[in-house]
Amino acid sequence: MTTQVQARPARIARIARRSTDRILGLDALRAVAVVAVVAYHLVPGALPGGYIGVDVFFVVSGFLITTLLVRERRRKGHVSLTGFWTRRARRILPALGLTVLVCTAAAALIGGDVLVGIARQLIGAATFTSNWADIAAGASYSAGLTPTLFANLWSLAVEEQFYLLWPLCAAALVATTTRLRSRVPMAVAGTLALASALTMAVLYVPGSDPSRVYLGTDTHAFGLMLGALLAFARERRAATRGPRPPVVVRASRRLVRWVLGLAGAAALGWAAWTMAWDSTVTYRGGLVAVSVATVAVINLLAGEQRLGGMIDRGPVRWIGVRSYGIYLWHWPVFVLVATVAGGQEHLASPGWGVVAVTSLITVVASSWSYRYVERPVMTLGYRGACRQLGRWMAATRERAGAREVALRRSSTVLAVVATVAALVALGVLRAPAQTVAAAQIAEGERIAAATLAADQAQAAEDAAAAEAEAAAAAAAEKLAAAQGKKDKAAAEKAAAEKAAADKVAAEKAEKAKKAAEKKASKEKASKEESGEAKARRAARR
Repeated sequence: MTTQVQARPARIARIARRSTDRILGLDALRAVAVVAVVAYHLVPGALPGGYIGVDVFFVVSGFLITTLLVRERRRKGHVSLTGFWTRRARRILPALGLTVLVCTAAAALIGGDVLVGIARQLIGAATFTSNWADIAAGASYSAGLTPTLFANLWSLAVEEQFYLLWPLCAAALVATTTRLRSRVPMAVAGTLALASALTMAVLYVPGSDPSRVYLGTDTHAFGLMLGALLAFARERRAATRGPRPPVVVRASRRLVRWVLGLAGAAALGWAAWTMAWDSTVTYRGGLVAVSVATVAVINLLAGEQRLGGMIDRGPVRWIGVRSYGIYLWHWPVFVLVATVAGGQEHLASPGWGVVAVTSLITVVASSWSYRYVERPVMTLGYRGACRQLGRWMAATRERAGAREVALRRSSTVLAVVATVAALVALGVLRAPAQTVAAAQIAEGERIAAATLAADQAQAAEDAAAAEAEAAAAAAAEKLAAAQGKKDKAAAEKAAAEKAAADKVAAEKAEKAKKAAEKKASKEKASKEESGEAKARRAARR
């Protein structure tokens, strides 16, 4: 009893100290960011650039985490990494585990496409590597044929990796620089941010799927590092604060802060309204500009706490406080509701009925999660929350029928846990390898390939037949040509024989002619001799 009495004031003191460290206005910024993301997913045409809400979350996370680390160093002289990671685990894991288990169990009841890749997604969620698991699987952030149930966990994985690695670096920086007013931490954070932005710009290929550069921790860490840079800069200014500057100097600083902050807010609105996810400008300066604009807005809110207190109220703060749960629940709930409503067409262009049901379930689930799971663990720790649940199950405050109440509550809790666990296991075992649409496309491609192969085989047969016919025609032509050559030789021989016969006949004719001419000449001479002889005889007479 004494230990509990002593522990309670210490816990209250820690909570009070955390409340004094709270920066007013950031919950409102979270609310705007999560509403933009939800609107982008549920009503894509209404806010084409609503996805930039994730980058706003990155900058806020980098700023807050680094601020907490530096302030702990300033108060205690050291940074307790174990305490930091314990607080992060209390904040992140309860809501994450509840969302993943409940939505996986619901997906197992629905079956079909929503279970595609569920084992990989569960492993990614458990190991904080969802983004790298999606990259390794070749998943596209905008894929319409693969309604990945926990596609939104990629950004949480990036932040969780940051929570694991950055405290080591930040603690080393503030420890080795020995002075909080050193510029070395700022230079390191700025260099890492620049390296990440350049990596995104270099790896992005215009016209291709940008999922790799969008999901990768190496290419999308600049927002976190710019938030850390702002935290280092503000804490350095606080550590080096000297005499109060003149009124003119203070007024000019406030004016610059207001101008930059309002310009940053306007830039965020413009980007959310116009900057498409798959445009070239998004990955070659657009997202970096969004992060810089968020830095300007945070700097304004942190420097003007009166403004932060004015906007950090009512429904805006309610949404901002529960923004983590809203972000976790909205996407898997949307996939499940759209699948029940009709499948793929409702995922691509959800109707207002799907949007309304998804929004209602998301608000209720995130509210209950915050009240009954997240807040008890944050304030009491895991053991304290388990003890509180145990007291509720034991019905220690019930006066009448306490045993029956305890038995009923315990049975209900155990039955729910066992049912959820069984459904999760069933979902993993029943998960299909691919979606129905992807299977239909694959079957169509297989049929088209088989048809093409058959057409190619028929074409090959036709070509072979044509080739055979061409060969036969060539052989016939060759044979005819050979026959023509043989006839030509015979004709030449006959012509030669005829020419020879004609020559012989001509020679014989020539000889006969000469013989006839000689005979005629002889006859003429004979006649002439006869005539002379007659004339001589007449003269003698």
